[in-house]
Amino acid sequence: MHISPLKVLLAVVPLFSLVRATSEPFSARDYIDELLTRGYDDGSDLQLRDVLSDISTSELIDELTNRLDRLAKAAAPAAKPKGGAVRWKPTSL
Repeated sequence: MHISPLKVLLAVVPLFSLVRATSEPFSARDYIDELLTRGYDDGSDLQLRDVLSDISTSELIDELTNRLDRLAKAAAPAAKPKGGAVRWKPTSL
């Protein structure tokens, strides 16, 4: 009976990865437990949430569009769209 090295390799590699995965000391359950029990002593997360809640979606889209336009102009000042293509610009609400 002849066993090819490829068949042996295809059988051993999944077993090796299974053994390695089960021997990891850090499990997903520990990570979830850590997330559930961590404290919010510093209010940095809440402060960030307050800052982001003051920005409207249209302001955010306008700012990102302006930055994208500046980036495109700086990256390729001589490049022009082919065929008279028009860039999409969001309409204000």
